[in-house]
Amino acid sequence: RANLAVNDDFQIDKYFPKVKFDYILSVSLLTHLFPEDVDLLFENVSKVLKGAYFFTIYPGQTGGSIGLHYFDKEWIKDTGKKHGLLIEELEGEYTRQRDYNIIDTYNSRLGQFAMKATKIKKNGR
Repeated sequence: RANLAVNDDFQIDKYFPKVKFDYILSVSLLTHLFPEDVDLLFENVSKVLKGAYFFTIYPGQTGGSIGLHYFDKEWIKDTGKKHGLLIEELEGEYTRQRDYNIIDTYNSRLGQFAMKATKIKKNGR
């Protein structure tokens, strides 16, 4: 059964109350979000995540115009940490355009890097 809800506030727990997710995946989503929306996304992902959140970014100075946003990797990591998420870069390289194997990180044609967020545990990791 499909479990997909589309909304503009990222309130995942509103649509799936009391559900914790093993994995959350977004490919090329942050590219279309303003920094304040990324902050809201991380806040809400943190509420429902029990496993790992995989996502892609275009690295660069944080900001951009409508339709394409770049994010400084340290800004992404700091924003995630603010919401209890440890964000790490994944390693590897895409070999062809539109190859969505998220474990490979750098797409040399599109310039996207993959990241992985997990909940920060009490001991700091």
